[in-house]
Amino acid sequence: MYEEIDASFNFISEIPEELSLHVPHLRLLKFSHNQITHLPQSFSFLLHLQVLDLSYNRLKSVPESIICLRQLHTLNVANNNITELPVTMSKLRNLSKLNVSNNSLRVLPGSLVECPKLTLLVSLGNSLIHPPQAICDSGSQATLTFLKDRHVPVISTR
Repeated sequence: MYEEIDASFNFISEIPEELSLHVPHLRLLKFSHNQITHLPQSFSFLLHLQVLDLSYNRLKSVPESIICLRQLHTLNVANNNITELPVTMSKLRNLSKLNVSNNSLRVLPGSLVECPKLTLLVSLGNSLIHPPQAICDSGSQATLTFLKDRHVPVISTR
């Protein structure tokens, strides 16, 4: 049974749709330094995934379906072409480390502060206006404090 896959540096442009069927108990997945432009829908079935490294690819977005990865504690999507992060990432209750450096982000969603375990948020090398890039360049604590001070939680009426 595979628990870890490192497919970095392989010129991969597409993650197979059936990956989650073949390795459902995967805990660590590294696809860094490839040419991936999107994640397959089936990616959300990797329910045991804890570490996901998609750095140095060609991703333009992080799909909403990532919120299904409830065990995820480390997400590295640095050095891609990501223009926005889903507000729903706040549902990643175990997320403690997030690296979004060197993308095309303009805004970090304030809802990130709703991730109770998030302590490391690296966002260098973007053109952020919220929080200002200068604050993000000061480190995780400054960025998280800025977001926390300005975030208004959405209260569900359900």
